[in-house]
Amino acid sequence: YPNEDRQITFYEEIQQRARALLGINSVAITDVLPLGGDSSMFGFTIDGRSPKPDGKGDNAQYRRVSSDYFRTLRAPLKQGRAFTELDRKGTPLVAT
Repeated sequence: YPNEDRQITFYEEIQQRARALLGINSVAITDVLPLGGDSSMFGFTIDGRSPKPDGKGDNAQYRRVSSDYFRTLRAPLKQGRAFTELDRKGTPLVAT
């Protein structure tokens, strides 16, 4: 779907259908499987520090996940709070 809102609705519908299946305990969606090898990267700078030269900068991998992702993987929450269905673009950040 070319519209991001429609994409989100589509994934929410898939999760609802999967949760309704007999024997399903938890459902989550991600754009990259754990240990899958693929990654999405972005570079960043740290406030108060000079940017590093090209090719030497800091970067981080990121994954898009649904709200029950960590619960589905049985990954314990060490601090803070879990993602919820209310965490969306335009709402206060969960982590910074």
